[in-house]
Amino acid sequence: MKHIEIQGKKVVMYDSIDELPIRRFHKWQKLLMVAAGVGGTLAEFDSHIERVVTFLKTNDRDNAVKELENLRQNVNMMQNEVPLAGMAFAALIQSVDGKECNDISEDGLQRTLDLLGGVTFGQVQAETLASKKKIDHELTIYFPAVFDDVVARQYYDDVKKRTMLILEGIISGEDSDEVQALTDKLVTTVKPQTWTGVRSVEVVQDKAFEDLCLAMSKEFGVDAKRFTVMEYYTAQETLAKLAKKRSNRARK
Repeated sequence: MKHIEIQGKKVVMYDSIDELPIRRFHKWQKLLMVAAGVGGTLAEFDSHIERVVTFLKTNDRDNAVKELENLRQNVNMMQNEVPLAGMAFAALIQSVDGKECNDISEDGLQRTLDLLGGVTFGQVQAETLASKKKIDHELTIYFPAVFDDVVARQYYDDVKKRTMLILEGIISGEDSDEVQALTDKLVTTVKPQTWTGVRSVEVVQDKAFEDLCLAMSKEFGVDAKRFTVMEYYTAQETLAKLAKKRSNRARK
């Protein structure tokens, strides 16, 4: 657990996979995905426009259309004032001034945010990134087969390279064609996904989570939704090994 102070309130946050409940982790991951894929701020609105333009430049009409749909969702989020980043942050909060925050529904997460009063976006972003960095590191160490993503590493290497080129350009006063090339590469590497309807990423992720929890509960005789993140992915690895053994026996 991590103990911090926000707006004079004592906040206890989950930041380790051996304590973080899997249901909270699932909710947190989903909110982060929606925030990244749709967003609800003017900065993200501008990002969607840039991505549409890039896809059109590369004659990728299908992804341009998907990005326009995500742009529409972004506008809806702004109009309805849905604080995606704030709710993702709230999903990691265990208690505020000793009051436990156990409701992780959207209304419950909003009430958790309300307990913090005027928490700023900067505070939310800083604490969320710090927790995410620690949790991601632990997941990569303990479960590399699931979380060690080569494509993601290359993506962030390109982000770092682009940032350095921009800084070098500011110092030298010269623009680099490589910056635009990297920008286009980064935009087209991460394809837009569908966030509405029965095929939305949220629906697919929720169903996959429920299916795996049912399989674990049936195999191990426990309620998998009560697992910590560490227990859940350990059980997932064990389930995969058992399935492989059974498959090998069946072939013999």
